[in-house]
Amino acid sequence: MFFNNFRNLSFLAIFISTFTFSQKENQTVNYVLGNESFVNTFGFEPDCNTDETLRLITHLEYIEKILKAKEHGGSSTALFQKRKLLIEYLHNYIANGQFPVNYDYKNERRPCFIDKNGNICAVGYLIEQTSGRELAEEINSKFKYSYIHEMNDDKLSKWIGNSGLTLKECAMIQPSYGWEYEYEEKLTSEYALTSSLAGGVNLTMGTLNAISIAGKERSTSKGFVGLITGLAQLTLGAVNIFENNRYSSEPRKMVSMFNIGLGSATAILSLINLLSDDKPKSEVKLKKN
Repeated sequence: MFFNNFRNLSFLAIFISTFTFSQKENQTVNYVLGNESFVNTFGFEPDCNTDETLRLITHLEYIEKILKAKEHGGSSTALFQKRKLLIEYLHNYIANGQFPVNYDYKNERRPCFIDKNGNICAVGYLIEQTSGRELAEEINSKFKYSYIHEMNDDKLSKWIGNSGLTLKECAMIQPSYGWEYEYEEKLTSEYALTSSLAGGVNLTMGTLNAISIAGKERSTSKGFVGLITGLAQLTLGAVNIFENNRYSSEPRKMVSMFNIGLGSATAILSLINLLSDDKPKSEVKLKKN
């Protein structure tokens, strides 16, 4: 009986440790290297608040260095040249900064070959550049959210064999992506609401300052308030258009441009009002009296 209980406890311990490892594995940026790239670069583990684009670029730049450092060994000259070309393509892919998004696996990092917006993963991009988009789309139709080692496909195997890269190296390149759709949706709606409120205030202040300038009736209070609200909206737009490029969808970028434009216009009109040489209307009335 003691043996049976011990055996059951052992199985339970193994199950728990395996489950914990799997959960941790599902939160890393790469199946083979885990978060090695981020830790080696920054000295600490990334968490759920770490910028997604930073994680992906850090990983891909890290693996690019590994691929460049490895000698071609017994590979033929032709394969070595293909390998060098693929490393160049990988460098261009990183510089472009357009990565796919995991829309379907909530709270789990998964690879995504090509997302619904047409953004392609690093390995998919290498295939696209050397063998065409059609092959990449075909692989995506079968293995969209699969790891490289799970892709049982003759065409893919043939491509890897002729690429100058090994299967393990391809797996090391392949990132996994965090689930982001709900976050983006919430982020955009909150940003749109804040922008609408700021836009309403600045449209009013810009109009009031413009009227004061046109009527040569300088108003210090309107100028100060308009300058503050204009700069605030300008800052709101600037921060959101340059921060977290991965989360900056086209509608979000358009809202940011609107914030920058309206905020700048309001701030300029307010500054003109403040610097105007014309005396306030109240002072003119006092002199007449």
